[in-house]
Amino acid sequence: MTLAVLGVVALATLWFVTSRVRRRRAPAPKKVRPGTLLLEANAWERCSVDGVREPWARYTTEPVRGFGGVPAGRHRVVADTPAGEATLDFVLFPGELLAFRLDSDHGRFEPIDVDEAARSALLDGAGATGPSMPAWLVHYRATMGLASSRSGALPPDAEETLARVRARVARLASRAEDGSMGAQSDLIADARAAGEALVGIALSDEDLRHVAAPARETAARQLERGDAPAALRVAMVGLAVLPGMPQLAALAGCALAETGQAEDALAALDAALARDPWLDADLLARAMRLRGELRARLGLSVTI
Repeated sequence: MTLAVLGVVALATLWFVTSRVRRRRAPAPKKVRPGTLLLEANAWERCSVDGVREPWARYTTEPVRGFGGVPAGRHRVVADTPAGEATLDFVLFPGELLAFRLDSDHGRFEPIDVDEAARSALLDGAGATGPSMPAWLVHYRATMGLASSRSGALPPDAEETLARVRARVARLASRAEDGSMGAQSDLIADARAAGEALVGIALSDEDLRHVAAPARETAARQLERGDAPAALRVAMVGLAVLPGMPQLAALAGCALAETGQAEDALAALDAALARDPWLDADLLARAMRLRGELRARLGLSVTI
């Protein structure tokens, strides 16, 4: 064997070994805990979830009450009711449990507390995933996977979509901050359209915070400057992209309080504080303090 051939063999071996080592050292993909969504009194036979309509009751052995194994991210539920379409847009965080009830008479979903029996069953089921998932939950990932394979549709590229939506949030936040570049209703419509791209994409806590960051940082800066109307405009744009995002809801509550809208401010702060694990410590403290002040101002009992 010539020296040239030996050199080629040595280089090939070195490349193979190096690539295997790199592969072994590559960080494992980050696992994100799935969440649970309960939809009480829902019109299951006339309901779509993240754009998919299925005979949901077929996937449970007991009367269906919701979904387990739901990825964190932006989701949408639409149910047909006698009063028209009821649409529920929301953000779910890793491992979170959210519950709503369909009010068919008024065509809307209302947030509710989870009853103790359901909560106990979900805790026993280790977060509503795996073989111990309650028999009244549809497994989101498995069912959506079946629907996707039947349709043949390719899933969107998550990183590309996140980058595109975040860029749009930054532009819309800047326009809302300025206040002179178009009507607020147009900005909200544009923001809702931007958020559409995220529906049904599995995200992480970091992804959600990353998308919200331009609106969150701009609204916080305007609050510090004393421009509550600008802060509110920006926060509302962010909430149109990520409905219910706690950080943005808290900032909206602070801005509403500054503009004298105490009852609306209290509602926003209550919604944010109901999901306090996803609030930064400083914003959490500010929201709790302001909520106490507002409750006292409105003659309501103040609890800690």
